Amino acid sequence: MAVYRRISLQVEFNPINSILNLGQFIYDIENSEKELMISEMDLLVLNPRMPSNIQGSMVISGLMKGTKIKEKGREG
Repeated sequence: MAVYRRISLQVEFNPINSILNLGQFIYDIENSEKELMISEMDLLVLNPRMPSNIQGSMVISGLMKGTKIKEKGREG
């Protein structure tokens, strides 16, 4: 039986002024050919009067095929 490992990477981004670009980035991650997903996301709007400037962080996780687990023989 193959074992999969979860590999995570935290990405922080400075204030960005394009919500459309952020949305496209998130879409590209979630719809990638590889098994990638956003497991955590924190967003902060710096100025509520100008909500297009956001900063935050996200944890992007992926699955990597690991090694097979070998069962230990019974000692008698």
